[in-house]
Amino acid sequence: MGPPWAGDQSAYYLCTNRNKRSITIDRVLADPQVLAREMVLEMEHPSTGKYKVVGSPMKLSETPVQYRFPPPRLGEHTEEVLRVILGYEQAQISRLEEQKVI
Repeated sequence: MGPPWAGDQSAYYLCTNRNKRSITIDRVLADPQVLAREMVLEMEHPSTGKYKVVGSPMKLSETPVQYRFPPPRLGEHTEEVLRVILGYEQAQISRLEEQKVI
């Protein structure tokens, strides 16, 4: 969103992200609080193999949180989301693919 621009970033982006720090997934997985709460899970993805993810911090009941499906990779369910959730027809999706939007 812009203008005004400060280099390659808009003023809006700079204002909303002021005093925020970015953090990598490796630092999150090594965080002592995450480890103490046993939030690091190892999941199996059908196409990429095993990888680590951060699980739910909720430990309030006798029933544990169930992780049935691995999170999708970027762009993995794009057509399904466009068709089922947003109501696009196949012709519209094909046009977006031709234009290299998706």
